[in-house]
Amino acid sequence: MEAARSHKFNCLLIWKLDCLACSLIHLSQIFQAFHALQIRFISIKDNMNLIHQKYLPAIHVIQKMIEFKSALVKERVKEGMRKARQNGQIIGRPSTSTNLSELVEELALHTDYSIKKIRILTGNTISYSTVGKIVKKVREESNLT
Repeated sequence: MEAARSHKFNCLLIWKLDCLACSLIHLSQIFQAFHALQIRFISIKDNMNLIHQKYLPAIHVIQKMIEFKSALVKERVKEGMRKARQNGQIIGRPSTSTNLSELVEELALHTDYSIKKIRILTGNTISYSTVGKIVKKVREESNLT
């Protein structure tokens, strides 16, 4: 793209589109950049020959394909989650056990250990952010009393 922005060429010839971009979004971004830079684009295998004026329809088609694919994935994920819930599966992270939460609370209340140290003492079984939330809550409450 640096060479394109420097206007070192005015036409890009490739064998196939998948050699240029790894996703539709990436391809759309490349087309938009080439359109703005007035660079001709030719893909031999895909039978595509876009001169400056023909970019806009191609960009719109690709953007619609991106929107369609995104909506399709979203629908499939929602449907999969719905079916999983119907089959009794729990969606999301498992909750932290009460015993571990209480241990973190005790360590936060009665020591000045860091979040990292408390995680190590609890066997690194709780995420850093969860330990941090518990420690922050306990230490704020202890400062209020």
